[in-house]
Amino acid sequence: MMPLDEFIKYAVTVGGVSALVGAILAIVAEFWPAFQDLERRWKLVVIMALSFVIPLAATGLGLYRGIVTGTLEAVFMALQAGALSFFATQIAHIPDMGK
Repeated sequence: MMPLDEFIKYAVTVGGVSALVGAILAIVAEFWPAFQDLERRWKLVVIMALSFVIPLAATGLGLYRGIVTGTLEAVFMALQAGALSFFATQIAHIPDMGK
């Protein structure tokens, strides 16, 4: 099992954000079947929100625990990881956006 400090560091990486968003969405889809019936744009809003909330929350927890330093830089890196994660997971769907 991964120690909490390592998990926090992982949660602010692009790969970590993508993995956590995928895991959370799998749980949501399992326990709330109506999620599959939502319009595409609302699913994208949920994915985008998770992509930014996860690294920002991990950064805040890391700052609180003293494992993340440089407050403004840490926040910027969290936002960057969230944006890159979101766009990396959605790039394959861009041609279908207009449909």
